[in-house]
Amino acid sequence: MFLLFFLLFPILIGALARSRGRSFLVWSMLSFATTPIGGLTLLLTLLMRERGGLSKWPAMLGGWPEKLDANKAERESEAARMAEPDARIEADAYDERVDRLIAERLSELAKAPVPSVAGLGASSPAGPPVFGKRR
Repeated sequence: MFLLFFLLFPILIGALARSRGRSFLVWSMLSFATTPIGGLTLLLTLLMRERGGLSKWPAMLGGWPEKLDANKAERESEAARMAEPDARIEADAYDERVDRLIAERLSELAKAPVPSVAGLGASSPAGPPVFGKRR
């Protein structure tokens, strides 16, 4: 019985393909290679895609996909409204951290000693640099 299924069914799939304007031999061989169920699935998927069968599903379901999409839009807008306060709280916390770091850095700079610039004048023991000559 199992052997009959694998020998007869690919021939039937080839006949179905031939009635739909496809090659009998190609679809029979494809059905042998991918098992008859795989060949039938490929053939029916291809035929549905060519005839726009997949685009007809929403009309056949009575508008349910549109209703589901409308509910999805409502859920997304509700989630966005709920996320706004969280984003504001996070932004405020970030601003507080930045302000605290700036205040700490300013206090460190205020406590640091100011470097003296008196020793940088012409009183250097080596004198001004002389370029191109050895001392």
